[in-house]
Amino acid sequence: MQTDPVLDAIGRLPCKLTWSNGKTEQTTAGAAVRTIDDYGEYRKLRKSGKAYPVKIEPIWPPETELKKRSKYFPGGKVYCEYEVLELICIGYTNEFQKGAGE
Repeated sequence: MQTDPVLDAIGRLPCKLTWSNGKTEQTTAGAAVRTIDDYGEYRKLRKSGKAYPVKIEPIWPPETELKKRSKYFPGGKVYCEYEVLELICIGYTNEFQKGAGE
């Protein structure tokens, strides 16, 4: 299966993953959810009483970085890359919560 290089790059931007036990870790959207099978693995963690992910969100860079020209969106700013990442994170978070029965 061929992947989109822009989405791959956005998937490597830094994110914060929050677990059901309150712990957080820095990761990327691409590392947190590699395939649809990851959601099944997270459901297994929840059912076994172990910590499971409940939220993922972008770690936004400073305003000066956001104003720089995007490498991926012609005429766009780095801000656009993080807007796309935020949408991805919202989708992943919704799936985490759906799988957790929240």
